[in-house]
Amino acid sequence: MKTLQLCFALLIALDAFVSAASVSHLDIGVVMFNKTENLDSVGPTSYLELVGLGNVSVTFETISFRPGRIQATNLQPLYASTSYETAKTKWDVFLIPGGPGTDDVLADPSFMKYINKAVKESTYVLSVCNGADILAATGALNGRNATTNKLLFKGIAARHPVVHWVRHARWVVDGKYWTSSGVSAGQDLGHAFVKMLLGDAVAKRISEILEHSAISDPSNDPFKYLIDA
Repeated sequence: MKTLQLCFALLIALDAFVSAASVSHLDIGVVMFNKTENLDSVGPTSYLELVGLGNVSVTFETISFRPGRIQATNLQPLYASTSYETAKTKWDVFLIPGGPGTDDVLADPSFMKYINKAVKESTYVLSVCNGADILAATGALNGRNATTNKLLFKGIAARHPVVHWVRHARWVVDGKYWTSSGVSAGQDLGHAFVKMLLGDAVAKRISEILEHSAISDPSNDPFKYLIDA
């Protein structure tokens, strides 16, 4: 029995090594819109932009209604590098942040059609905060586990009842879909994603560079009480 368990553990380790070794480049698309919560995108991308430490090159595109200036929730201007009309739909990582402006995206059939296609074609899909509302609206989370912002949890769960919403989770992984709780949880998701993709050493080194004390246990949800607040 011990020999069988050891063999199984070695197979898991080998699979992780092969997966990490096979990644040489990440093409990342980030959805943007007016009233984006800045930290929703900056949190995970602060890890993704440093994957060069794992010998992985990376390119980013920020995708919105049209190229140009975006006004974040904190009044800090952001920049969309392309529009959904011209952006490609197949990404290694497709990131959907949240913020009050998600309603504008959800109300736009053309933008949602693009997001739906990108969600289907991309290798990994990440959402932060109420970006999960957009992701759930594509139907991709139907029957899957997911989480979202604690203060908006009940409303989003009511709109998408066929999703298995996890109330107490910093982030949730189900297949290629990674969803995080509110705002700063996206940085912990970013740490966990890089750890999965490139191993613990790379993720740890990035967290040291960022001086970020990452929560490494997805069930460690310090703000779970907010759901019932």
